[in-house]
Amino acid sequence: LNETAATYFQRCLWGNIGEGARRYLAERGLNRAIAEQFRLGFAPSGREGLARFLTAQRADLEKAAALGLIGKGQDGRYFDKFRHRLMFPITDLVGRIVGFGGRLLPMSQPAPAGKNYHLPKYLNSPDSVLYKKSSLLYGLSQAKEAIQQQQRAILVEGYIDLLALVQHGQMATAAVLGTALGVEQLKILRRATGVYEVYL
Repeated sequence: LNETAATYFQRCLWGNIGEGARRYLAERGLNRAIAEQFRLGFAPSGREGLARFLTAQRADLEKAAALGLIGKGQDGRYFDKFRHRLMFPITDLVGRIVGFGGRLLPMSQPAPAGKNYHLPKYLNSPDSVLYKKSSLLYGLSQAKEAIQQQQRAILVEGYIDLLALVQHGQMATAAVLGTALGVEQLKILRRATGVYEVYL
């Protein structure tokens, strides 16, 4: 299900609908190669794009809702949880997508007068059978080999911090998903790479 969602988000990013998201990437100094390497995507503003795509793929929508990809309204209709966001697939140590982080993109038009939507800047998948935020490091599956070779790791705060460093050749970099660094994350880094030397 996560793999199917990632395919949808990638198609949206590189299609006509993703122009604003691609412009945001360029403004942040990130090129297409790094975006494709980390399988970045775009969740459009519409309410049911991913839900319709999953339906067309005959996916199990109840399971998709349990993973936080979509929600279910009181009317029984499914709706997209991620909207108007740059999407970052989050993988486990062997590279399987277990969740997503979504960065709210700047609105092309200001909100109507008196409207304040209070949308969070970042929205992550909820904890699920696959995804536990406190025990994951973004980019670690891609960085493991470089960390082992260099015998040191760089840990940064967020997705774009990591992408910028990797784009400039600092391959031994992982990110803490924008939250406080926890003991479990350090244990996973140690088990996966064997290193003790970490730069924050």
